[in-house]
Amino acid sequence: FEFEGEEYGKDFREIFIPGDGMVFIEGDLSQAEARVVDLLATNFEGLEEYGKLDKHKRSASVCFGIPMEQITKRQRHVGKTAKHAYNLDEGAFALGTRLHIPVSQAQGFINAFSKFDPKIRLVFHEEVRKALNTTRRLENPFGRVRDFFGRTSSKLYKEGYATIPQGTISDHVKFDIFGPLDRLFTTRGVNFLCEWHDSLLAEVPRNMKDEYVENFERVGKTPIRFETGTFIRPNYPLVIPLEWGESEINWLDIESDKKKEKVKT
Repeated sequence: FEFEGEEYGKDFREIFIPGDGMVFIEGDLSQAEARVVDLLATNFEGLEEYGKLDKHKRSASVCFGIPMEQITKRQRHVGKTAKHAYNLDEGAFALGTRLHIPVSQAQGFINAFSKFDPKIRLVFHEEVRKALNTTRRLENPFGRVRDFFGRTSSKLYKEGYATIPQGTISDHVKFDIFGPLDRLFTTRGVNFLCEWHDSLLAEVPRNMKDEYVENFERVGKTPIRFETGTFIRPNYPLVIPLEWGESEINWLDIESDKKKEKVKT
């Protein structure tokens, strides 16, 4: 779990070590679900900001009303958490509980995002509610369909808000990234160990590392095209950048080496 920007309970990963002559390589998609939400909300200006500024600091700046350069590590974590909560319409009580802050302050953060980024509610949330009120169904661009049978309520809508972003990223990793890599490398000694929603961990022979990374980067650039499904956004194919980590020691060691553009060779 994560608390005040620090992740706890991950030290169990230390027991997983690569075999002789092997290296762990993990690639994950950068702020993947948030990008999908911005696209569905037609927040194209916000999409263009990724990679140009620290979006979590920007969110914290919205929450606290101070310049980005003054944001602390703790405030950055708060901004990241609060923005995710706003995207999925999480309530102030739940957000306050997770951040260990007063409900009134959590509500203030949500209100701030509502003013700063109104399209999340006016476009994305509104279109989800319209679909659930009429067809009771959501379909992502990979053809994954979910039918909603529950009573119409805020809880049902919140499930709907999460369905397309989460399902889309999961399917992108499975079909656009893992599928091609599996066909290329499984019979050549690469062991795929963990598909972690928006990331993929593999044990790779050292002498194949460059080839593996090159192909991972190639398939990772496959655009997500919202040309079918509930939400049609045909003029903006979404390419989500990859972040990398590697270790010849253990899975935990990847954490200290992650968040870089490419694996060192």
